[in-house]
Amino acid sequence: MSADQTPVCPASKGAVDAFLTSRHGGVVLPLTDRWLTSRARMMSDLREGGRLRDAERFGWLSLAGVCVGMTSARALEIEPSSSYLHVSSGPSDLLPVPLGKEVEVEVARIPGIDLVVSMVPDDLGFQIFVAAAASRTSAMVTLGDRQIGEGAFASALTDRLAAMAVDDGGDADG
Repeated sequence: MSADQTPVCPASKGAVDAFLTSRHGGVVLPLTDRWLTSRARMMSDLREGGRLRDAERFGWLSLAGVCVGMTSARALEIEPSSSYLHVSSGPSDLLPVPLGKEVEVEVARIPGIDLVVSMVPDDLGFQIFVAAAASRTSAMVTLGDRQIGEGAFASALTDRLAAMAVDDGGDADG
């Protein structure tokens, strides 16, 4: 994998631990086996429902939420298709609007066997996670061409992710 290639989001406890150790210097997150199992099941359910990109987005954003101090229970309520990720949470939200560029899903058709293959890594979700992980060890977070203080970044991202959470079976967008 090249340095600029977005990885597939790790789901199992072992994969998450290995990823955090190898890619982020062993950033320690308060992740329980129960939470990781629930998260992995939710990612699997999204994939089985054909929501491959949403499974990746949910995986990265739930980890990012925990990185910035969101409760693990609330992080599991994030609706990955919510547009609130790209909406300012208020006057103190210093994050860009929109938060980043959405990359189209790449689709390839295999001739002769009627098979469609898609590449679904979520570059935006991954970049948000990288910034959230960096906020645990750095005073400043770089997001695109902006440098934002760790506290302002964590507060704004927590607010945006909370707005994406589904409450009482309702839709996060409305």
